[in-house]
Amino acid sequence: MRTYANLLKEIKAKVSPVETGVDIRSIKKTKHGGVLLEMARKTEESKAFTDAVKAATANIGTVKTLTPTTTIEILDLDEISTESEVCKALKREFTDSLEVKRVNLTKPTPRGNLNRCALAQNLLRQRVFEDKTDVCFICEQYLNIEGKTWFADETGTAAIWIVNTKNVTRKWNAKRLDLEAFKASLARSWSILQNNPTSDTCSETEKAVLNTMKEIAAACDASMPRLKNQSFHRPAYWW
Repeated sequence: MRTYANLLKEIKAKVSPVETGVDIRSIKKTKHGGVLLEMARKTEESKAFTDAVKAATANIGTVKTLTPTTTIEILDLDEISTESEVCKALKREFTDSLEVKRVNLTKPTPRGNLNRCALAQNLLRQRVFEDKTDVCFICEQYLNIEGKTWFADETGTAAIWIVNTKNVTRKWNAKRLDLEAFKASLARSWSILQNNPTSDTCSETEKAVLNTMKEIAAACDASMPRLKNQSFHRPAYWW
């Protein structure tokens, strides 16, 4: 039975790396008892050295040549391209000695609206808390938050988020809401707001927000009664 030492001795006796133009960087023993010859990076592939090792170990083992591989990623490829066309294009752009091991064509990934994702909504929540926003109007939300401060439409594409409930001074009895009156009031308000010029400055934007909130409050007044403020009264003791 040939051992690692005997196999290495046989190779050193019959193969000369200098004559074949090969620079051996290291010699290692594999887990199966074989000999691993690692060449230096500057060494080019030498067929003479490989043939010499095969001849020296013809009766005692087999020789495998390991070559470094490189992964090439091609983006924006059309859907009708085939593996053979990719191989031909690579060999044409590089050298004829290039050996393509495998071509893996992935299916195109559909690209949707990146604004409607969990990360975008998390960033919105962080921005709202940092800016101390009282009321937030959201379009294309990722998901609706459970609670009495989040009001979403039936389609789930828009929502009103009451962030700071401490500053809410007016409340309405939503159980007595007249939905048709509410819609009609908002429609009239929208026709008025739509005719206003586009806001270019900070003051004009704040004015547009105030006008919008005023119209929303008017729509609430037109469709449902207000709730009385339950103010806290201190007891007055007398005797």
